[in-house]
Amino acid sequence: TMLRQVVGEVLGIEYDQIDMQTWSTDALPTDGGVGGARVTNTAGNAALQASQQVKTRLSEFLAERHGWSVEAIVFRDGQVMHGNEAMTLAQAMQSFGTEIAVQHTHVAQPASDDTVFTAQAAEVEVDEETGAIRLHRMTTVHDVATILSPINHQGQIEGALVQGVGYALMEELVYEDGFVTNAHLGDYKLPTMRDIPTLNTVLVRSEHDGPTPFGGKGIGEHAISGVAPAIVNAILDATGESFRELPVTAEKVYRRLHER
Repeated sequence: TMLRQVVGEVLGIEYDQIDMQTWSTDALPTDGGVGGARVTNTAGNAALQASQQVKTRLSEFLAERHGWSVEAIVFRDGQVMHGNEAMTLAQAMQSFGTEIAVQHTHVAQPASDDTVFTAQAAEVEVDEETGAIRLHRMTTVHDVATILSPINHQGQIEGALVQGVGYALMEELVYEDGFVTNAHLGDYKLPTMRDIPTLNTVLVRSEHDGPTPFGGKGIGEHAISGVAPAIVNAILDATGESFRELPVTAEKVYRRLHER
């Protein structure tokens, strides 16, 4: 979706009008896969610059054919416009007479201003009799720039919250004699809807754009980075006890509170 959105933004058409074809991995060099919030940066910038090349070639053709100024040509809402004159993008391509094929390789370079900041806070309630922890509310604040897909962006944040809650309070692999003894969902606890707190998301537009197309920044890994620390620090504030092993379960809290 992201790659089609980038191309659609440049060419002035809806992303669902773009057909993206994937290549066989047999025909491509070895790659480490998707991760590290790098796909939008690398593949996104390649798509951005390739689509800009298509736009430039078509604009130059139309300018020569119709006597238009290249700088005044606008691609918007599925149309190519120049002042009061307009045609659909499909008509423009038909007049070009053949497909425009381009290829662009983008090599991402690290930059000092690519840092993304996150602040997260948790509100918890701890039952001193049982050690049970109830997570009431999470506030998560993110340093952002241009957001390509608001729905997917928020989905990343909410997914990170759910994973972070499991990491902090319940998910634990138990080993015995080299074997995992809780390898099914009856014993390996995962967050359910009842475990998910009220979420307050705050997006702060920073002064510096990120490295992705149109100046965006990543929202993948860093959205989960502060969830568990925020929850554990909230438990410390409520009980006076600092826990240094995850998950912080009711049993661990109970033992700590009744040992002192």
